Amino acid sequence: MLSAARCRLITTCRIAPSARLGVSVPIPMRIAASILAQPSRSFCAAVDETQQMIDSADVVVFATSTCPFCRRAISALEQAGIKHQVVKLNALHRKGLLARVGSASVPAVWVKGQYVGGCNDGKEDWHGVLPMLQSGKLQQMLQ
Repeated sequence: MLSAARCRLITTCRIAPSARLGVSVPIPMRIAASILAQPSRSFCAAVDETQQMIDSADVVVFATSTCPFCRRAISALEQAGIKHQVVKLNALHRKGLLARVGSASVPAVWVKGQYVGGCNDGKEDWHGVLPMLQSGKLQQMLQ
C-alpha cells in the first residue's frame, strides 16, 4: 500500500505537457507504485533527467549493450546516415521511461521529443525504427 505522501507525489508529479503533443499524461498507479517501491532517487528527478536526455538530440535511443534489437535499430540509423545519440539505460532512466510511456523496454527511440517505439514496433502502427526508415516517416519527422 502506498503512503499518503507517496500518493500525493503521484498526483502532483505529472509529466509536463509536451509542446509537440499538448497533453499531460497521468502516471498509472501500478507503474507509480513499482517506481516508488525502490526510492533510490525521487520520481520527479527521474522524469526530469530522462526528459533532459530526450531533449538532448533530434534522435535519442535508450539502449543496453546486450540487447540485439538495440544493436539492430542503432545499426539501421547509422546505415541511413541519421545522426543519433545513444543513452545507456540505467535505473533512473528506466523509471523515467516507465513514467513517460508505460514501458521501460529497449530500445526506446525518440525523434524530436516524440516517442516512436523500438526497433520494429511501438504504441502506434507506424512506430518502430525499421518500419519508419522504410516508409520515410523517420526522415520526414527530422525535416
